[in-house]
Amino acid sequence: ARRFASTFVTDRTISIDAPDTVSRLMSRPETVKTGPNSAKASFTNGMFSSATILIGTTRFPVFRTGGTPRCRRNVRRYRDRGRRMCCAKIPDPKPSQYYILVEFSLASTHTVRVSRPPLRVVTMTKTDKLSASLYASIAGDALGVPVEHSTRQELALTSVKNMLGYGRYDQPEGTWSDDSSMILCTMESLCKGYNLDDIGKTFCSWLFESRWTASGYVFDSGLTTFVALESIRSDQKNARESGGGGPDDNGNGSLMRILPAALYFSNEDTPGMLEKIHEVSAITHAHPRAKAGCGIYALIVRALLESADKAEALARALEEAREYYKSDPAFQPEMKHYERLLAARIPGLDAAEIQSSGYVVHTLEAAVWCLFKASDTKSILLEAVNLGLDTDTTGTVAGGLAGLAHGLEGVPAVWLSSLARKDEIDALITQFVNCVSSRPGGKALR
Repeated sequence: ARRFASTFVTDRTISIDAPDTVSRLMSRPETVKTGPNSAKASFTNGMFSSATILIGTTRFPVFRTGGTPRCRRNVRRYRDRGRRMCCAKIPDPKPSQYYILVEFSLASTHTVRVSRPPLRVVTMTKTDKLSASLYASIAGDALGVPVEHSTRQELALTSVKNMLGYGRYDQPEGTWSDDSSMILCTMESLCKGYNLDDIGKTFCSWLFESRWTASGYVFDSGLTTFVALESIRSDQKNARESGGGGPDDNGNGSLMRILPAALYFSNEDTPGMLEKIHEVSAITHAHPRAKAGCGIYALIVRALLESADKAEALARALEEAREYYKSDPAFQPEMKHYERLLAARIPGLDAAEIQSSGYVVHTLEAAVWCLFKASDTKSILLEAVNLGLDTDTTGTVAGGLAGLAHGLEGVPAVWLSSLARKDEIDALITQFVNCVSSRPGGKALR
């Protein structure tokens, strides 16, 4: 039977106590200590199941089914897992609720007292956030490339846990796709200043001359992007006219590459920033829905850049998005497609309610959902990729947000070192971060 336990939170101790009617049945508890500033737990020899603590937007998994020996192992792992005692898949609490779900086994009840060290506060400067966001975005892309178009059901059986090679495109480990190629092209162009035609030409040099490709040739490109860039290359249109504006042009091809522009223009006021974000999107994707998706993402990026609290950042960004887009006749009709996101319902949805196709709305929703599904960048990237289908782009877009919120926390060094053309990426990211930081209003945040 499942019951809700009463909760007591002190300075550094979280106690989970069963109701009195069940407490009388408690058997002899066993205590496990793993050293100073680690975990201390008391529990019976019964089968202890899932317990989770939700404080604000931070979720703390405690134990999972497995009885005393398994609990002992989980407690011992606490030192290496920061504030997470285990990575069990557990029932997700509803948003804004503060409770602990305890499952009892037969007549045994369980009292768990977790004494944990103060939460490690990661202080990042603006430079740290900029750099981490870009690295996490490219890493998310590379994680997703080998399994692109795999279904969620397939990935549930063989989930992505580390950087893989080959697979879908038969590319070696660390290979990134068109997402990162266009991100790197955008960064390179913006380092010279904002020039829309130059960004368009740089994109053309990628698609038609293999500039900023991971392996020396283009192996992945969206149709809307190809048609738009072909019109620029053939001098039929310039970068302000090239993008597809029909209802079928609402893929995620501009959202996946918009991160550098969002970072670059983050110091401007909202109308000025969004005007330029829409222009950069429209090089390939000019429909108001696609442009709005890029704009909402840019607002979230800016809010995360300015705030250390991702829940507060999302709330502020969505408020700005509602105020701007619902008052603009060009975008007003498209807001119904972003209703779930603008109403801040995405973080509380179940995975079954999140789609991960190549549709711009789906990708943006999935990225935000992943941001709140986990509490470190590595876990966010894995959540994104294992949603399936457009795995590389979901990983790219979610990675940009994760890096801003959590830095490169948890990301294995080998994930970054295995990235194709790593030295060149390092140099360009350093140049771009210096460029953004030196813009007016670009002082380091602490």
